[in-house]
Amino acid sequence: DDRGFTQVLRENKIPYDNSINLPATTVVRNGETLKGDILNVANSMGVQNIQIVAHSKGGLDAREFLNSHYPSLERNKELKVHTFITLSTPHRGSVGADYIRAIEMTREFRLENPNARTRMAYWLTTLQGYDQNDYNANWNLTTWWTAGFNRRNRLPINIQYKSVGADADINNNGTLERNEYQEMLDIAGHPDIWDQLVNGHMNAMYQALGNFSSVTVRPTGRDSGFPFYTPIWEVVETPTPSFQENDMMVTVNSARFIFNFIGQFNKNHASVADGDVARGVITYLKYAQ
Repeated sequence: DDRGFTQVLRENKIPYDNSINLPATTVVRNGETLKGDILNVANSMGVQNIQIVAHSKGGLDAREFLNSHYPSLERNKELKVHTFITLSTPHRGSVGADYIRAIEMTREFRLENPNARTRMAYWLTTLQGYDQNDYNANWNLTTWWTAGFNRRNRLPINIQYKSVGADADINNNGTLERNEYQEMLDIAGHPDIWDQLVNGHMNAMYQALGNFSSVTVRPTGRDSGFPFYTPIWEVVETPTPSFQENDMMVTVNSARFIFNFIGQFNKNHASVADGDVARGVITYLKYAQ
């Protein structure tokens, strides 16, 4: 924890464990992994009553755990979850993931209308280390997949469900400056490369999440002609009624979901898990002790 979240827990004398870092893979697989991991952590701390705070996709993974695996643990009196808080979890999916999925689907075809957003998505899929697990994880973050997940995912009663959202545009000028996404650069580990992109692609993705509710691709019925006759596909972007504030990866609306909304913070997708946000949610963690 290098952003201060657990420091706030220590200051408030709230016992915690932050050792669970799930890999990039499917929600179903990570939900199953959490069954063993959470129970092991609770047993190692000598407790049965716990609270879960999850960031980003971890919130979807935890929802899968709560739906598919937690009920039996509760019935057997092995575990009791009092509070579940998600930090910028894409409960309704992310248009950013939609763009990446669009690129993945059309890699063997020609894209008729590429733009800064599709170019950013293409670059992300060509990063060293991007593999089938990343492909599967990204699919589970799309607006299409999460729509189905939300229909079938049933959350247990008697748990306090709360959520946090974020908007990266701190100065509210409609575009992003370096200080508004610095933590994202730190995580990427390639600040020089990202700096070259930021004036175009990074802001383009922020605008995309704000202006489009979903993105997909479809065949045009045409091809490139002789000699390869490569099928031509097109990007289809569905506009939002109004601009959706977002943290560059998840909109506030997607993060809010149907949970009790704690609030919106001026953070990007990385810094939404920092000490400032911890101080905003600490009341609910104290209450549940």
